[in-house]
Amino acid sequence: MSVSVSVPVVSWHAICIPFLKAETMNEDPVTGLTKRNIWLRGLLMIVMGLTYQLAGTVLFFTAIIQFFFALVSDTPNARLAAFGRSLGYFQSQIANFVSFSSEDLPFPFADWPSASGVQ
Repeated sequence: MSVSVSVPVVSWHAICIPFLKAETMNEDPVTGLTKRNIWLRGLLMIVMGLTYQLAGTVLFFTAIIQFFFALVSDTPNARLAAFGRSLGYFQSQIANFVSFSSEDLPFPFADWPSASGVQ
């Protein structure tokens, strides 16, 4: 009595290719970032974090100057108001990049945000 067993034929590619791709591609399926890019992003996050702090200081002094303009002339300076608004949008872009909410790099890698907030 002979028993015949049928063994399914599986190609070498079907077994090995997924493992090879996993080794050569260091891409995170959740974020889509490769490991090499994550280090560059980390460096940019540190630089952007420092820039955020500097922009906050500039915004603080802009507000102080704006207060004195309003105190003296009873109306705020339109140019300082527009600058403060665009600086706030710039800080928003930095916060979005640093928190991984956006992949778009803020200024100086993109245009300075307009005071209207429309890019």
